[in-house]
This record gives sequence, structure tokens and C-alpha cells, in this order.
Amino acid sequence: IFVILASISNVGTGVFRLLILVIQADNFTGKKLARAITANVIGESIVALIANTVNAVIVPNKLDWRLGVVVGPTLAIPFRTQLAIPIVMAVCACLGPLAYLGEIVMLSVSLPLNVISFFIDGIASSGLSLTQQQVILDTTPAYQRASALSFLRLIIAVFLTPSAQVFGVISDYFRGDSVISLARFTGLQKTFLYTWIISVVSSVMYLLILRFYRKDAENSKEVDRRNSILTAPILSRKS
Repeated sequence: IFVILASISNVGTGVFRLLILVIQADNFTGKKLARAITANVIGESIVALIANTVNAVIVPNKLDWRLGVVVGPTLAIPFRTQLAIPIVMAVCACLGPLAYLGEIVMLSVSLPLNVISFFIDGIASSGLSLTQQQVILDTTPAYQRASALSFLRLIIAVFLTPSAQVFGVISDYFRGDSVISLARFTGLQKTFLYTWIISVVSSVMYLLILRFYRKDAENSKEVDRRNSILTAPILSRKS
């Protein structure tokens, strides 16, 4: 289930990356377009480095969950919790669609606000990428972790590869051959609306992981404990 959810999320990410670039090309030209695209790349790269570095130190060490939520808004759970990692993942998953919406709305309002939306999107994407792998490692027994991570990447690649092309065709269908900027922008808005629903649904599904994460993590540790006992030398078992 987690692999399917991760695939859906990554499909949405690929689609919106494509649509945002198309919309920017429709609304900006020359130096403005170059600055917008450059801001996207630099902003997401910087945020990815910062978020991954901070989360690599804070989240895996099981500190107060408030410190772990450096990639999303604060949630009202006033205690230390084993759920710090999936909470960060769920927050990032919910923050992503909001950032996508901000990118679309602010594009025609203000370039700085649009760049800020991209910045938030980069934070959410980075945190989600990190915590996805962390959840897999926490909920999978040691002898299955390599297979689980490989399967995760395989499924994501299978869904992600054609997604941008498919939604690109849908976008071109709505836009048609119109040379009117408003008509072309409306076509992109329709495509965004339909694909944004997919992102929202995947975010809701990510929240369900909070319900099962703790039990799955405990089961994984129990399996590892039993395997360590069964594979231990006989003398060490007696001691």
C-alpha cells in the first residue's frame, strides 16, 4: 500500500513540474522566464540540501517531534512520539498540494510569491523523499530491506515515467490550437485541477500511514529479534 501511495505522490510531482514550466513559458519571456526557471532550480536544490541535512540529524534520532517537523507546519500533539517520522511525511504530503496550488494562483499575481510557493514545494518534496525511505526501513525486517527499497523505486519509476507525457497530452488537448493566452491558460488550469485532485487523495492516504506505522515498526523489530535468536550460535543462546 505504501509503495502505491508513494508512486501516486511521485506521479503528481512529475506532472506539476511539467505544467509549471509550461505555464511560466506562457506568462514570462526573455530574461523574466530565465530568472523564473533559474529560481525554480536553485530554490529546490538549496531546500533539498537543507531539508535532507537537518532531517538526517533530527528525525532519525527520535528527538521531540516538533524539532522533526522542520519541513511542514506544527501539529498539536504535545508529547514525544514514535510517530515523528510518519508525521513529517504526512505533513509534507499535505503541504505539497497547497504549494502546487500557490504556484498556479500566484503565477498571475506575483513572481516573488510564485517563487516562494516553489520554495515550499521543494521543502515538502525533499522531506517526503527522505521520510519515504525512512518509513520503509523502519517497517521492513532487516533481511527484506534491500528488496523493499528496490521495489519502491521500481514501482515509482513504472508510474512516473509515462505520467508527465500523459498529462502533457491532456494539457495540449484542453489548450488546443488557440493562440489566445487566456484560452491556453484556462486549458492548463483544467489539467491542473484534475491532477491536483490526485495529489490531494494521495495526501489523505498518506495520513492513514500514521494509523499503522507504529504497529508495523514494532512487528519489524520483533521479526528481527526472533531471527537474531534463531541464527545465534547455540552457546550464545544458553548464555
